[in-house]
Amino acid sequence: MSGVSYVAVRKEKLWGLIRFRLNPEAAVHKEGYRKAIGDEPIDENAMDSLGREIKLIEDVKYPDINIFKDKYHLDNLNVTHDDNEIFEESNKLREWSDELKEYTEDAFSNLEFGCTPDGKVRMKRNDGSFGFIPLTEALSKKYNVHHDEDGDISYYNNVSEMIEDGWVLD
Repeated sequence: MSGVSYVAVRKEKLWGLIRFRLNPEAAVHKEGYRKAIGDEPIDENAMDSLGREIKLIEDVKYPDINIFKDKYHLDNLNVTHDDNEIFEESNKLREWSDELKEYTEDAFSNLEFGCTPDGKVRMKRNDGSFGFIPLTEALSKKYNVHHDEDGDISYYNNVSEMIEDGWVLD
């Protein structure tokens, strides 16, 4: 919930990068989001109805996706960016904010969450791992988190149980 997310796109064996940024004016914690999204002005012409800027920031012209991993530090889940300075964090469990936990609970209760084009509700865990809940399952209030790394599935009876185990919306 830093306010910035990236999606790599591929066309004819070439890669590009889309950035999603939350407009800090639409955020609950405006100052925190301003710091996370950087100084580049929000492009009002690229805003969606939820207050996010969705913009192709790297044209689809790169044969190697690793250029984005290095340039945007996307390959290391234990790296934090602070005013363009990068430093390593310890591998301890992350502590999710009460706001993020509440947001996750409310989103699943009200069935108001985003999903990827292929129907996945993206999740992240406090151990640094990522996963997803298939949209059809989330809409049916089934909380089966599919782990990205190994394909394992964690089954939960309710949202609170899932959050207690460290999972929140990504």
